[in-house]
Order: sequence, then C-alpha cells, then structure tokens
Amino acid sequence: MALWAEWMSNESPPWAAIRATQAKGVSPLDKQPGVRPIHVGEIYQRLWAKQNIASSGESAKVACGNVQLCAGLEAGVEGNLHAVREMWPDSGGYDDDEEEDDAENPFTEILEMMRQAEDGAEIEGPEMESPGCSLVDASNGFNELNKYAMFWNIRHRWPSRARLAFNSYRHNLTLVVRTSDAEAAYWLEGQEGLSQGDPLAMLLYGIALMPLAERMQDAVPGALQPWFADDSAIAGTSEQCADCLHFLCEEGPAYGYFPEPEKSWHICKAADEAEARVAFMVHDLKVNFTRGH
Repeated sequence: MALWAEWMSNESPPWAAIRATQAKGVSPLDKQPGVRPIHVGEIYQRLWAKQNIASSGESAKVACGNVQLCAGLEAGVEGNLHAVREMWPDSGGYDDDEEEDDAENPFTEILEMMRQAEDGAEIEGPEMESPGCSLVDASNGFNELNKYAMFWNIRHRWPSRARLAFNSYRHNLTLVVRTSDAEAAYWLEGQEGLSQGDPLAMLLYGIALMPLAERMQDAVPGALQPWFADDSAIAGTSEQCADCLHFLCEEGPAYGYFPEPEKSWHICKAADEAEARVAFMVHDLKVNFTRGH
C-alpha cells in the first residue's frame, strides 16, 4: 500500500491501472427537498488519501489559514463565533418579543420604495448600517466544483499533493448506482466536482475556493467572512451582506460555486429587517429572514 500511495502521489500512473480504485459507489442523501449524491470511495483510495493527509495535512491547513476552516484549523469555528459576537454584540442574545412589540411595520418603507420605482423615480434609501449575519447556501457544492480551477489552485497553494489530486480526478469518475440486488447497476460519469466521501475532498475543496474568498474580502473589506467548505457566512452591515452575496452570485460560477439566495438566510433584528430587505432588493436577491436562535 505504501508503494501504491507513493506511485499515486509522485508519478503519473496510467489511468487503466488505477481506474477501478477510483470508482465510487453512490448513496442518495435526502436533503428535503432534493437528493444529494454521496460518493463512497474504494477502501484503497481512502487509505492512500489518509496517508497523504497524515504527512502533509499541515501544509493544507496553512494554505487555507483562518479563511477556510474546513482544512482543520484548531478552534477555528469557535474563534469565528467570538469574532462575530465582537462585531455584532447583540448576536449574543436580545429580547425579541419586546423588540417585536416596539418595532414599526418593517414593510412600510419597502412598499414606499416600490411605489417610487413604479413611478420611475430614483430610489434613495437610508444608510444601510444595521448589523446582521447572512448564511449562504450553495447548490450541491462538492459535485459542481470546477476541476480545472481546482488543479490550478492546488498546484500553486498545495504543491506537495498536486500530483495526487491530478491523478485522482484528471478523468471522469466512474459512479456506480445500485437500486436492488435483482437489478443491474447504473454506470454514470462524474465530469465535474469532487467525491464528498473522499478524505481529500475537504482539503481540495477549501483550497480551490481560496481565491474566491480572498477576492470577496478585497471587494467588501469591512465584512467578516468565515467559510467552511461550501458554507459561507457574512457578518456586517446589511449592505455589506448583500454586496457579498451579490459578489458570490456573479463570480462564484467560474469556480463551480453556485449560491442559492432563496435557500440562504439573513439574521437580524425585527427593527432592522426593512433596511436589510432594501439592501438585498437593490441586487434583486430574495433571501429568507429570521431572528436567529
């Protein structure tokens, strides 16, 4: 097994020699609604991946830093929670019932702006400085990742395992779907994305999206933007949250990242909801609003 792992990691084995080891069984995961295909890799391929992570996982963690927490940064999630609370003190808890009683109708301002737009007037809203946090959901992230962009980023940010990533994903994946023992299996080809059951997938995915995350930080520098694989959070003003989600919708598809605003959530106070709705409406983004838990 050590010789196989060395061969996969440092040389270019012919695809015919390793094709069977890279085949994946597909298990459906009920997402309610929808189905997410989970790839179950061969035990040999998983062993080679684990061996590589044991020897060079630290360099992948360095490549992701405190931006992509899926690489295993110690206490990374806890640190980001403290950072969000530092930026938005009220996120630690507030009396929502009392606030609901005193808050004005959050839709009054929105209706007025819609009437202005229908009359052809230029919409001039107030300064959108109310704090909040947006939780961005992406469509089937691992299975839609742009492999060519991933190879490029891995080569430059995690070069010690670029050869293993290339050997593992340079060809279409063989995916086997079984319905029952009495029926023949279906054979599919995975042209894009990573196997969500691959031990390397988290590291490869995190590094592949690092340029996107860094570009968003440059575009909206005032917002806190923690990531965990394909799950992104944005803490800041309502305008910053809307700008970040708009940026992801515009630039994410080039990396194989497809945000779904209708499945994303913005957490804010009831008194701030009207302002937040206006901020997202400017970019024609329809997200869900909640008070948090």
